[in-house]
Amino acid sequence: MFPDGITMLSVFSGIGGAEVAIHRLGIHMKGVVSVETSETKREMLRRWWHSSGQTGELEQIEGIQKLTSNRIDRLIDKFGGFDFIICQSPCNSSSRSPKMDPEGDAPSDFDFSLFCEFVRVLQRYQFVDCQQQKKWLWKTEWPAVTGRKFVVDIS
Repeated sequence: MFPDGITMLSVFSGIGGAEVAIHRLGIHMKGVVSVETSETKREMLRRWWHSSGQTGELEQIEGIQKLTSNRIDRLIDKFGGFDFIICQSPCNSSSRSPKMDPEGDAPSDFDFSLFCEFVRVLQRYQFVDCQQQKKWLWKTEWPAVTGRKFVVDIS
């Protein structure tokens, strides 16, 4: 499906569980932008990236607030867009078993404001990607197929 590998935007990457899973599936990652606030977790991902023999580029960003519209635009230009965008649960705590809220509905360490930041990033990506496709479609004959699929599953 991706003979040349994939490009990936991984938000709230943690120690890189998604990256490890993709690697174990045998899919080459030609570019990964990892957004993670914890320096320890970024270092763990960086060490795994080098020790596992990855040949693609790993770009790490210290926090989602540093992912401005201009930076998103530059990353899209640099990597040619992203084939895969993943967002892990944005939590404040590093506890192994998150405490439940008094109603028992959701972990109390879930930070909704960080999730809203992910939505902001996603909306910017969709806008820029849509603008690029319009330019591309304008220059090609109809029907044109970009090959990109965009699915968001919030469960």
